[in-house]
Amino acid sequence: MPEHPEELRSRWQTTAVLKRDLFSTIERGRFHTENGAVDAVLRRLDDVPPWNRWLAKELFRRECRALAKAGGLSIAPPLLLVRKHFLVRGWIDGVPLHIAKPYGDVSYFRSAKSALRLLHRAGITHNDLAKEQNWLYARGRAYLTDFQLAEFFPRRTLLFRLARYEDLRHLLKHKRRYAPNALTAAEHAHHTGVDGQRQKALLRDHARIEIHGPRGPRRPLHPASAGDCGAAARASVR
Repeated sequence: MPEHPEELRSRWQTTAVLKRDLFSTIERGRFHTENGAVDAVLRRLDDVPPWNRWLAKELFRRECRALAKAGGLSIAPPLLLVRKHFLVRGWIDGVPLHIAKPYGDVSYFRSAKSALRLLHRAGITHNDLAKEQNWLYARGRAYLTDFQLAEFFPRRTLLFRLARYEDLRHLLKHKRRYAPNALTAAEHAHHTGVDGQRQKALLRDHARIEIHGPRGPRRPLHPASAGDCGAAARASVR
């Protein structure tokens, strides 16, 4: 495996290789920031086959842009450093949903829905929430991870609304599995498709709280420019 670049080597210490595939190598370790060493995850592209590099770079770009915006919302790992062929993100000390198995844990799914609203309010859709391993259970709260398929929408287009719908649908699928008694009538109808009016009411409510908050209008978020992942990452460690 190629050595880490000099800039990274002086700040990074690998403790384990978590995954290696055609898209990247993922390592867990310690990253030295201005405020001291923190647990972190490194995704690197320097070992990707040339014939697959274009797709690996696209997935990398999506994750970088999403974390630059969502990492500061306390619902996803913060982006600590990003360069052309690697990024370093914070480590969330939690377990995936399929291991945590939060049966009957209403508060967890309440926090999961709040996390999804924050993500959508920032103009981001995750697009891979059918996988339970992309939902983390940490300190009783829900966190999101693995943003390689995420997309940022500067406008609330039809495509954004469709992607937001899919994110919400997958959340309700998990809620139905682990806490079915906590499903509201609208959520149950949304999942089963038995009542179109209730489905529309659920999505309107989700969008209203996502935009205005549960207690009325709030100031809109102004996420960093879609192309300025590096600036957002540098700001996150100051």
